[in-house]
Amino acid sequence: MFKTLFFILLMSGSSVLWAQRTVSLAPNLTETLFALGLGEKVVGVTDYCLFPPEAQTKTSVGGYLDPSLERIVGLQPDLVVCLPEHQTIRIQLEQLGLKVLEIQNYSLADLYNMISQLGSVFQVQAEATALSEKIQSDLAAVKCERDPKLRVLAIVGRDYGMGIRELYCVGSKGFMNEILEWTGMQSAVESQANFFPQVGAEGVVQMDPDIILDLVMGNGEWDSAKIKADWQQLQNLRAVQEQHVYVLADPMIFVPGPRVASSVKRLLDVVGCPE
Repeated sequence: MFKTLFFILLMSGSSVLWAQRTVSLAPNLTETLFALGLGEKVVGVTDYCLFPPEAQTKTSVGGYLDPSLERIVGLQPDLVVCLPEHQTIRIQLEQLGLKVLEIQNYSLADLYNMISQLGSVFQVQAEATALSEKIQSDLAAVKCERDPKLRVLAIVGRDYGMGIRELYCVGSKGFMNEILEWTGMQSAVESQANFFPQVGAEGVVQMDPDIILDLVMGNGEWDSAKIKADWQQLQNLRAVQEQHVYVLADPMIFVPGPRVASSVKRLLDVVGCPE
């Protein structure tokens, strides 16, 4: 946080002049830059920066976790914006003398901080304030109240077609659990050790969630029936018996960016909300 504040203070007053060629290394950063009206300043994005559609016209610098140092440098950027998971490439870029801004993205609070930081760096504070207020308003409009909250097992990674073995699930902290809470649900996985703890079949049986959400990464061709069939292995689960197992393949759900209210609505389209 202090490093980011120092960066903003250092660049204030000249940001608009120098930050004309920006490379974004994450979908949420790209979406936010465009939402702030800074799309023309973006010259490079990753293969996973799909929204807005205009982002796909920008030069690709590679994958989300493995961007190409050569491609980034070749774009001659004034600024590279990245996330903490880009530490290796960040260090390499800084060693080459490039300006890099690392932004946290673990929670909704981080989302608002990201918008504020980018607004300060690019001197579009009014647009940043308006965007944050719109997100808050949009979230309030789609919020679902349940009493008590439903306990949901939300899976973000597993071997499909292999039965229920090792599952990577949404834990009880971080952005994804906050999204669940806006839908009137909460993670059935109580671990706060990390954002996506690993759970086995025995652990699933012990927690016996109200709802199971299989959140499939990517936009691929997924057979929902086959994915649900894996859960017949655990027929004693209430969620299985009551047919509360849902499959959702939508990469937007995983992006902690300006469309967060749409992520909440997308989940509610699947699981519903009581009147």
